[in-house]
Amino acid sequence: MLQPKLQGQALREDIAKAKPNPGQLVVWWLGQSGYIFKTASALWVVDPYLSEHLTHKYAETENPTFG
Repeated sequence: MLQPKLQGQALREDIAKAKPNPGQLVVWWLGQSGYIFKTASALWVVDPYLSEHLTHKYAETENPTFG
């Protein structure tokens, strides 16, 4: 299973210190379908709900990394 590079306070600090220039986009993958997108003027959080449910559900299938 993939493990996050940053989480908790370290992730919050990384997002806060990122200062993209106009026209740039910084992206953090949170896992599953979750992403954070940051531009010079906006911050978007997409599907931040993470669950172990899908990881357990698909663990013994052809595609164990689906979750």
